[in-house]
Amino acid sequence: MRWLRRKNDEGDLCREIRADLELEASEQQDRGLSPEEAHYAARRAFGNVAWTKEEVRQMWGWGFASQFRQDLRYALRTIRSNRAFSAAAPAVGRRRRAAR
Repeated sequence: MRWLRRKNDEGDLCREIRADLELEASEQQDRGLSPEEAHYAARRAFGNVAWTKEEVRQMWGWGFASQFRQDLRYALRTIRSNRAFSAAAPAVGRRRRAAR
């Protein structure tokens, strides 16, 4: 079951990031920073956690499915919000094909 593996992978990713941040904070404390300053320095050194997670997910290959789902939801929202256009568009498309 792939979705179970994905949950495990997601948990592993969170643990990995947390461990990296803790290690960096520990190194910062060894350099003489207070625990709070070390925590913030580790976050700055690591960078944006959410962006890093998104990049890793893209590398896992799930990005395409996620992007497709987002695009589909956007298309359905657009169709629902403008029903007159949505009803007329296929008719215009058929007329253009028939004229060729």
